[in-house]
Amino acid sequence: MANGPRNLVEDAFYADEWPLAPVLTANPRGVQFSRFTAVIPGFPPAIEPMSKFTQMPNPLNPTVTAGLAQPEVIPAEFQNDLEAFCIFVPPLLAATLIVNPQAVAKVTLLFCVGTEFNRHGLRTFFVPKADRVLITISGREAGSVKAWGVGISDQQIRQLFVEAGFPSATIVADTFAGYSTGYRGVNGTINNRLVGLDQLKRIVFLDALYRGDDPPPGGNTSRMIRAARAVNPNADLVVYEVTDGGTPRDAAGSTAVLLPPTARSINLKPRLDALKGFILARVSENGVNDGYLVPNSIPAAIRQLSVDLPPRGTLASSPLTEARASNGTLAAWAAGRHASIAAGVAQSRPLMELIQQNILTGWAFPDLGSMCHDGFMPEFGWEFLAG
Repeated sequence: MANGPRNLVEDAFYADEWPLAPVLTANPRGVQFSRFTAVIPGFPPAIEPMSKFTQMPNPLNPTVTAGLAQPEVIPAEFQNDLEAFCIFVPPLLAATLIVNPQAVAKVTLLFCVGTEFNRHGLRTFFVPKADRVLITISGREAGSVKAWGVGISDQQIRQLFVEAGFPSATIVADTFAGYSTGYRGVNGTINNRLVGLDQLKRIVFLDALYRGDDPPPGGNTSRMIRAARAVNPNADLVVYEVTDGGTPRDAAGSTAVLLPPTARSINLKPRLDALKGFILARVSENGVNDGYLVPNSIPAAIRQLSVDLPPRGTLASSPLTEARASNGTLAAWAAGRHASIAAGVAQSRPLMELIQQNILTGWAFPDLGSMCHDGFMPEFGWEFLAG
């Protein structure tokens, strides 16, 4: 049985990220290390995630960067803090860069909350890529103080490549994605022109489409879209709608931000029960695999849904990506399982409490809706982040 919550950086949250070969050093938490974590035997063992982490100043902080058009308002006690950045260079691209140090590295900038690269199992989606890198930028969630955004500059992107050992790579930052509070980082980075946009191809709103009225002057998301499209009128806009809190609509059904007609919407709200059932099945399956749960603690309907779950990265959220998915869409998966989904969701409270108590998703989410806001990423992050 597991001895404690998984480590947010070192441990696998999904069985597909377990080590490919036996690890000789015992995990003190009684679970599987992530296959992206190198365990070097010794006493104590050395733990080296196969991603590079660094802390750097927040370029959206006006005490760091002078003359910002849209500076973040950061409480005085945090203005000297460094922020967390992470880069993952997939093995195929790393091998190419060793031979050709100036090879092209396309970059996905994921502005998020913190450890989504591991907690959401995102690196698995990048492993087959021979030309794409994942960089995560951790924003600040509201807690005892207000939230604020964390941005990134061209110089900081280059510094992350230096940290990863590939200082001469030809960097093409073409995908910007905002998840949760990370939307503020997307807005600030683009509105303040911290990163060149000449190679921008895609902006992805991951259940995080807000007006962005903080910081001043407000309406920052619309300003960001205009700024991006002024450079590339054909930049693709993709919006995932999962929760009313993440992607609010007014009484007339309009989103908080007026989107151009070419924007592509993936609206999972009409299929929210299917998503709830799917995520409950996935998380409880992981809980059993790692010894946090026993099968008879899981409602029979959820166990039934777990029997033939498609592997992560093979199910499409909608027809937009169905052609690239080997196991069809979420709607198709749910079509023959309505009774199990309905029963599983209706009986989910005791299971949710076990998931919360064991922190199986890496945080103690307050409700099932919040779990969906979090849980759609591990299933569908492959579509436009690594695509």
